[in-house]
Amino acid sequence: MIVKKVLLSNMKETTNFIQLESSRDEIFVQIVAQPFRIPTQKSMVLITFVEIEPKELILDGKTMPTFSESTVISTLSSQVAELETSNGELQSSNEELQVSLSSNKELQNKLLLMLESSMDGILGLDLNARHTFVNNKAAQMLGYSAEYLIGKESHSIWHHTKPDGLHYPESECHILSVFHEGKSQREEDLFWRKDGTSFPVELVRSPIIEDGK
Repeated sequence: MIVKKVLLSNMKETTNFIQLESSRDEIFVQIVAQPFRIPTQKSMVLITFVEIEPKELILDGKTMPTFSESTVISTLSSQVAELETSNGELQSSNEELQVSLSSNKELQNKLLLMLESSMDGILGLDLNARHTFVNNKAAQMLGYSAEYLIGKESHSIWHHTKPDGLHYPESECHILSVFHEGKSQREEDLFWRKDGTSFPVELVRSPIIEDGK
């Protein structure tokens, strides 16, 4: 690799240190490659090995200085202080996150209480028309438990039949059209209970848009 670099740049190149095995103490060398020319020959590269002292070791292209004990202690102390500062900042951020999560949970609980205390039936559907939220009033009106309805597709449970008794295809369901239209609308309709009986409703369908969806 170093020979190729020399031939391309036509300049002297050196490597970082290389550790060699030896019968005596460890030997560290640096490879020096430089171009030279002989009139009758093509370009050539002269390679030499230069032994270096441990205190002059080159690591990542930089000479490693020989540190005194006081310098090492000072450096370590500085790093420990930086680590403690980072840890303190992380702990502070974690505390702020916990406060934020606690506030969000408190807000969710208040919203849940408001929905449950409503005299109207309230349903939440996802983009696949599955129940994501059902308050107690809505569950009572439909004859199901809220736990049973959560996660189940809505149209086939309580909106499957037209007032004239004909099958109501989901593709024609105007309630689900809110996903495509994205507009709120008040209207009258007919819902079906678990026992097979129906009841008229006045409903408001409103989209909840989050992250553009």
